[in-house]
Amino acid sequence: MALAAKEKRWNDEKWRAQHIQDYLIGNKNPNAKAVVNIETGKIFTTIKEASQWAGLKSVSGIGQCCRKERNTSGKHPETGISLHWIYLADWGEAE
Repeated sequence: MALAAKEKRWNDEKWRAQHIQDYLIGNKNPNAKAVVNIETGKIFTTIKEASQWAGLKSVSGIGQCCRKERNTSGKHPETGISLHWIYLADWGEAE
């Protein structure tokens, strides 16, 4: 496909929105990282999924916890205790 045709298609907002929805959402996103809640041991395939479970409005707090920029983010939906997070890739190293 010619470069001009690809550029025209990418500039089509409807096509771009569908492409992003089909290919870059959730664990299909190549930049998505799985996280683990340390208190429960529950594994989430994406930070967004984890933030929804914890009732957070933003994903930034969990990412900051995983990068050790802060200690906790969110509260357990049932017990109300503060939650600690770690990337799944780092989970084995922390134990």
